[in-house]
Amino acid sequence: EVLSALALGNRQEIAEVLFTSAWKAMKKTITQEQGFDPAALMVLHTWNQKLESHWHVHALVPGCGPDLVDGSWDTANAPAFEGCQDDRPYLVDAINLRRSFRKFAIAHLQRLRKRGKLQYGGSLESLRSDAQWDAMIEHIGGQQWVSYIEPPPTESSRAEHVVRYLTRYLTGGPISDHRILSADEQEVTFLAREGERVGGERKQVPFTLKTPEFVRRWCLHIQPEQLTKTRCWGGWSNTRSAAYREQCLAALEESAIDPAGEVSGDCE
Repeated sequence: EVLSALALGNRQEIAEVLFTSAWKAMKKTITQEQGFDPAALMVLHTWNQKLESHWHVHALVPGCGPDLVDGSWDTANAPAFEGCQDDRPYLVDAINLRRSFRKFAIAHLQRLRKRGKLQYGGSLESLRSDAQWDAMIEHIGGQQWVSYIEPPPTESSRAEHVVRYLTRYLTGGPISDHRILSADEQEVTFLAREGERVGGERKQVPFTLKTPEFVRRWCLHIQPEQLTKTRCWGGWSNTRSAAYREQCLAALEESAIDPAGEVSGDCE
């Protein structure tokens, strides 16, 4: 997890890499594959189940919107694709999305380095070398990045059901009280998911850390006050939200669709 390690000394910069690259990838893929005006609400997460540094973003993305050509109401009709983990492919081709995400993120990293905006330290000290940096870029460029697209829970789900799902990522810290099984001055035991299946349900098992290590991992996720962890993009951005809402309502009215019946999808 080179990016997560790099983020510890470059929190603002890596947050920008993730947010901006994810949005650019989604905007490009949705407009090319679906042809409607996209929007997104994104939330930054910096931990995994074992409280390690694992920087990523969750995104709430409408599966519909006003057509970019004639303004009519369009609903996503995603094609089935090789490697799809769900029998209900949704929104866009996740493979195209992850490749675009990787391309934008690497380009953003290269610009940051060229402008001298990155700090290196600890295990990443070697990245000051151009040769080591280029080797790292080649390595992450050859990795399969993650873009897990999850549809609404059921075909009859309403928008509030999907929003409620995302709210659990908006508040609280990296671990909830109910996951902690025991704690004393020596050790902390808590429940953590095992397995590597992306986006799927994974069994939680007891996991124990020495108390100082538990505290150290917790502290990894204390962010500076100026780092904005929740951001809106596209049609939901502050500069466009009012006009976008009116455009959506007009398209829905023309199509005789009840706005309350439309649902949103979740893209991570």
